[in-house]
Amino acid sequence: MTAEQTKQYTEQMAVITAIVLLTAVVVIKCTSGMCYVEVSCLVINLEHMDCTWKQDCRLQLNYTFQSRLGSRPPFRDCPQYLREGGYNVGCRLPYKINDKFSSLHTRLSGDNNVTKEQTIQMKERVKLNPPLNLSVVVNSTNLELWLYWNTSTKSTCTESEVRYRKQDDQWHSAIIQMSATSHSIPFIFQNHQYELQVRTRVSHFCGESMFWSDWSAPIFYHVPGKRNATARIADLHALIYLASVGLGWLWPQWML
Repeated sequence: MTAEQTKQYTEQMAVITAIVLLTAVVVIKCTSGMCYVEVSCLVINLEHMDCTWKQDCRLQLNYTFQSRLGSRPPFRDCPQYLREGGYNVGCRLPYKINDKFSSLHTRLSGDNNVTKEQTIQMKERVKLNPPLNLSVVVNSTNLELWLYWNTSTKSTCTESEVRYRKQDDQWHSAIIQMSATSHSIPFIFQNHQYELQVRTRVSHFCGESMFWSDWSAPIFYHVPGKRNATARIADLHALIYLASVGLGWLWPQWML
């Protein structure tokens, strides 16, 4: 074996050894209940709090969850588990107004009593439901399109983002603050279809959330174009014909 071949063989064995050692560490951690697990919590639409967790290895542990809000002792058991494939994957907690301004302390325990505790600041972790009931009105005089929608929460401290595009063109967007539920889009193109969507979040006036809602279901609107000269002449001819038929029927009646 040449010196070059010996060097390559040594490097390959080093890589294989590193892989085997890393695999062994992961297996030991998993079998000993030391899988890395992180708890993530969201305030859903200012209605309840959902805390979920995921593991980074194949061993499945059926965790139990406890929590306390702020300085309110003691830790309380999860009132409603979220389950998937027969395992606990999350917990749904009740929510009261302004609970998001408190710290949520969580405690996650595995089957073998391995416990993980976290403190989560909830103020920026609010996710609202997407807006609904989108509708469109077009002012044909100044070619201005008005989009209207309803929010999924009664909160008056939200901001929205509208995005729209003409047919398959690029998206254009605008941020609307102060809990507005309408937005105007000027200078629209006639005889084109527009696609519009809205999403919303808690505004910075009430502790801005870093989470936007999902985008609403899209609404499509086709802006009609002006009728051309040929169509207008055809309409005029039809009107003249109907008028002549009407006069032809009325003339004998008047003579009688």
